[in-house]
Amino acid sequence: FGCMVIERTGSDVWEFLLSHDILYEYKENIHVVKQVIYNDISSTKVRLFVKRKMSIKYLVPDAVMRYIFDNSLYATKLTRKRDYVSFAFD
Repeated sequence: FGCMVIERTGSDVWEFLLSHDILYEYKENIHVVKQVIYNDISSTKVRLFVKRKMSIKYLVPDAVMRYIFDNSLYATKLTRKRDYVSFAFD
């Protein structure tokens, strides 16, 4: 058996893997995939953009963006769909 680990921006995969005994024991079965194109998009960043009424147009696919707005995800009393939906699709 093996495991594929995809590198994430800002993290040292090998430092993590080598610091755990069980992972070190099976290091031959762990394959690290290096990022070719760095992607620092995270759900935290998407939530922050929505909260600040900033566009997420180029952060997520259109279908995801529409789902977020149609279902008022991440909306608070200060950021309702009507307040930011038009800006997000600009």
